[in-house]
Amino acid sequence: MNAFDVVVIGSGCGGAPAAGNLAESGARVCVLERGTWWGELQGKEPYPHGYWGLASHLRGIGVSLPVFKKYLPLNLKAGLLEVYFVNGYTILIPCGVGGGSLVIGGFIDKPPRDIYDHYPPEITAEEMEPYFERVAEVVQPTYAPKKTWYMNAIETACDRIDGIRAVPQLTSMWYGESPDQDEERINAFGCRQKNCRYQADCLTGCNRSAKNSMDITYLQLVPKNGGQIRELSEVTGIRKTKGGYAVDYRNLKTGTHETVSAPKVIVSAGALNTMKILFASRANKASGLPRISERLGYRWGFNGDRIGIKLAWHSTLEHGHNPCLFRYHELAHDRHDFDFHQFACASSFMTWGPAPLRHVTGRVMPFLALSREEPVGRIWPAGEVVDIYYPSQDSHRRADISQRLIAMEVNAVNRPISEDKRQRRRERIERIRAWKGPGAVHQTGGAAMAEDIRHGVVDHTGEVFNYPGLFVSDASIFPIAPCCGPHFLIMAHGLRISTLLCEREK
Repeated sequence: MNAFDVVVIGSGCGGAPAAGNLAESGARVCVLERGTWWGELQGKEPYPHGYWGLASHLRGIGVSLPVFKKYLPLNLKAGLLEVYFVNGYTILIPCGVGGGSLVIGGFIDKPPRDIYDHYPPEITAEEMEPYFERVAEVVQPTYAPKKTWYMNAIETACDRIDGIRAVPQLTSMWYGESPDQDEERINAFGCRQKNCRYQADCLTGCNRSAKNSMDITYLQLVPKNGGQIRELSEVTGIRKTKGGYAVDYRNLKTGTHETVSAPKVIVSAGALNTMKILFASRANKASGLPRISERLGYRWGFNGDRIGIKLAWHSTLEHGHNPCLFRYHELAHDRHDFDFHQFACASSFMTWGPAPLRHVTGRVMPFLALSREEPVGRIWPAGEVVDIYYPSQDSHRRADISQRLIAMEVNAVNRPISEDKRQRRRERIERIRAWKGPGAVHQTGGAAMAEDIRHGVVDHTGEVFNYPGLFVSDASIFPIAPCCGPHFLIMAHGLRISTLLCEREK
């Protein structure tokens, strides 16, 4: 069967809630996912462990330089991560049934209320609240139950810096009673889970299934309600047909090209890959989607991402004995709710090397800042890859300063410094002109919501202008970065888009 009521392209935080919601409402849903199923506890492909294991599970590498543009496929059938080097950025893209939810820290953040000033008037903080509440029932936000030395050190550091406060971080982990004991349960969707043991492997995949990711929650509703999830199905384009849309994809298992059709299609392949699909479909003048807005690719950004690597020279941080994310640091703002959210992360990645290397990596403090940014970036196709214009913004400099200050104070926990020396270091740090950082993991925009086609690509329901029945449901619809962890907002949008679609079809 290749005809469905709805085809959902992508199975991440935007596509999974939409697919599950529509399937429960009685629609015959087909989810196309270019990655495979992951998770040892679920009887699927185990997440890779160790540097060689992770390297051998790279899906591919894309390079976009002024004189060289190429995509090198490496492991299309069992690649967990895809890497792009574009315009000075290293972009990481997860691949698998469950999308980005498989390798995120699971943080549950709400954006500041003022971002809705940039949305169509139908979308407000109050209007979005019921969707956040419904998503929370599924991902079950909770706090890490036990403090560690690293957690206490971060709190102490933030207390010593004016304008920064450490706030306990809600995550979508199942911690059980304690990380010190082994527990197991069957969740509400029929999947096995073992509790989080503070192994900090969220960013490389949790084989305990402790995270309430999309593959063991919303996506389980699709086959249970008569739908299909087709893994290793890489979409190449969308065509308009008399009865709706045809979605062309390459079956990576067989190497064949196949097609499914539906009157309704939801594109949720992640901001970068959604752009590639929509650009390819618009370029097909004969039977594709040539009337997609000229604003496609605009309002692109990276959610103000600023990845930083600092060193805690005088402390061993015990990356393998901490939750991945446990506190966010909120920088005060004189006009808004906050300036940015920032995390000091723990990662099992830092424990994989031999003992001499672990002596250094055990002192590495990875930071991720999610900041306010001007939505002035742009993305466009460039052969096998893409080109991106995204200027360094002042938020990157402010984030780098705060990261350096926190690292200084964490060092001072074990080796105190005088107030004179602290002040001199602060002054030196605040004079630093930081570049935009080594990587970005939260691409946003490109198919921005707007009131009309002159200013964006989709309306407030996620429906593409000029193409009734074609929707976008991922971070590409953001008209401005949420400057916090985006995944909770993406899930809420996915639920909202599918709920409004169900109500319209009644």
